[in-house]
Amino acid sequence: MARKILIIIHGMGNHTEESFLNEFLTASNKALNRYRKYENTKFEDKVKVIPIAYDFIFEKIREEFRESAEPINKFLEIHPQIFASDSLIKKSINLQNYFGKNNFINTHVLDVLLYLTNVGEWVRSEVANKIAKAIEDNHKNSSINILCHSLGSAVLHDTLSKLMVNDAPDDVASLDPNVIKFNSIWTFSNVSKLMSSYSNQPHPYMSIVKPGDYGCTRFFFNIRHELDPFTRPKMFDPMISDNWVVPYVFNNRFISLITSKISQKNTHSLGGYIEDPEVSIPFFQFMFNFKETKKNIKSGNDKFKTYDDEYLKIQEKYKQIDEFSDLKDFLKLIKEFGETLFESEKEES
Repeated sequence: MARKILIIIHGMGNHTEESFLNEFLTASNKALNRYRKYENTKFEDKVKVIPIAYDFIFEKIREEFRESAEPINKFLEIHPQIFASDSLIKKSINLQNYFGKNNFINTHVLDVLLYLTNVGEWVRSEVANKIAKAIEDNHKNSSINILCHSLGSAVLHDTLSKLMVNDAPDDVASLDPNVIKFNSIWTFSNVSKLMSSYSNQPHPYMSIVKPGDYGCTRFFFNIRHELDPFTRPKMFDPMISDNWVVPYVFNNRFISLITSKISQKNTHSLGGYIEDPEVSIPFFQFMFNFKETKKNIKSGNDKFKTYDDEYLKIQEKYKQIDEFSDLKDFLKLIKEFGETLFESEKEES
């Protein structure tokens, strides 16, 4: 039987296709090798993984920004190919306060900001072409699945909203959802609802990116950590009362996984998500029919190292996160989270 295909799309920060593939496979194999039957198994031997990177687009502009002596607000104003709207600049007053020596903050803040400008359309076009190419190369023999993380969840949602179109004009690049339907979509730390509130992209509860006959995927998995701060505001958490999908599909094709274990202080890390048995086991079961005895599962799960004493500390820090009034609140959250990680690294070194 042909291997399943898994397309993976990264989130904020510095990534290449190679680095993100390595990050994903390192975490997947670390989780898989905990279990006796799979101690010498590689995830990539079970599933064909195709990474899609778009960070080179952001990096090109980051490099221009680094070489410019202008503050970020002025930089955007004098680059009309980037600039999106007056409202964006008004929301981004004093953005220079969010930049400094911390690379986590610099990349994450600028990635979010740039995605909300005209650069976002460049990103969506790049990702759409790569998804279409992956489907063209693989769909005849395999089921196609997609995994995305963080900002990548907004990128994927917005891209598929444009790409999956019925009766599109001949000159518009598109995929017919009646012909092409993904086997599953896995969103980790989903920020699509949050990002759509600051962009002109469709609201994720009202788009084709959903499971079922009227969606573009058979199954939809949404994974979030209770203490991942980026999932808290404007949370992607559809209820059956939202009429996102019909009740049967909601109950049988939409799977919400909420984790709480602390394996690393960066609760936003994709590796932390993947290594958690509450995520990795259902993920492996779906992707390649993972089977193991209850005894060996328990033994493997016990190898997952957690820091339970960190839970209350992190909970206290982020328990106040609620709805945001504007974009600056989200940028401020990124800054505070990055500073917390930086301080933790200094304490441990």
